[in-house]
Amino acid sequence: MLRAALSWEATLEGRDRGRAVRLAREAVRDDRLWHADTGLLWCIAAASRMYADDDLGDFWLRSRTAANARGSLYAALSVNAWEAVWRWRKGELAEAAALIEDAVEHDQMWGGSGVGLAYSHGALVAITLDRGDAAGARQLLDTAPSEALHGDGGRLLQQVAAGVLLAERRFAAALDTIDAIGDPVGIRNPAWNPWRRLRAPGAPRPGTVRRGLGADRGGGPPTAPVGGAELAGIRSHRPWAGQRRLGAAAGGDSSSGGSGAQLLLSRARLALGRHPAMPPGDAATYLRAALDSAVACAADGVAGQACAALKRLGQPAPDIRTRRSSEAIQ
Repeated sequence: MLRAALSWEATLEGRDRGRAVRLAREAVRDDRLWHADTGLLWCIAAASRMYADDDLGDFWLRSRTAANARGSLYAALSVNAWEAVWRWRKGELAEAAALIEDAVEHDQMWGGSGVGLAYSHGALVAITLDRGDAAGARQLLDTAPSEALHGDGGRLLQQVAAGVLLAERRFAAALDTIDAIGDPVGIRNPAWNPWRRLRAPGAPRPGTVRRGLGADRGGGPPTAPVGGAELAGIRSHRPWAGQRRLGAAAGGDSSSGGSGAQLLLSRARLALGRHPAMPPGDAATYLRAALDSAVACAADGVAGQACAALKRLGQPAPDIRTRRSSEAIQ
């Protein structure tokens, strides 16, 4: 149990990926933690590994089996919530949304305190946005329950709100929202606190981008426990370092861990392709790769951004709906 807690602390600090993964693996070794902990520490250990792009194998299947055998509604809703995040990162957006909805229903049946609503509601809004439905994301966001605006889940929900504002091209409002978000813990890891990825597109001037991506909130050294794809994406002010990270992630080395986080890889490619310092030819290559993987994930929101960036480069870009319809016919 202590190893699970320490692994999550290491994940939030964003300094030492190896330590975070080692502690998390030890915490869930032989599935012993399920028998000792009726709370969430086994999910937390899995989350530490997930945010480090460490392959979880059949962990969620085993977790679901254990929860059903125990007859624990709380364990079942926990599995649904965290497996949803895992599938979301992999690009299985429809499956992730369905699991989140199940988790919300289970939470209501369990009669929880409402603390988990912010996480679930925020994830559902963000998944809807990734699927290209900005209007649907706005509708969900506007119906967020008041109890979902507190705690760390409230911080995540506010960051999702900034993402919706960006999709609506309300850049000044998005920047104001991000700047107003409190972070009393000081979470350095961009996997759990992605303010840079949200802030950069909302900054209209190069100087503002530099300010937004600066070291004022800390970035963590290269061994931070985030996946290669995320490092490539959030450090878009260093495109050449980003290329190396992205190449490692695509090649499946220790940075990516073979976790299959295709949605994150699409975002990373998009970030590199849109960077102003990237040569046009290389930018087009990254953007086409981002488009292909986003379409494969049904992440029409990411795909649409890649298409828009390709058009700005003077490159041909398909209509997403037309392309999806033609692929479905084939």
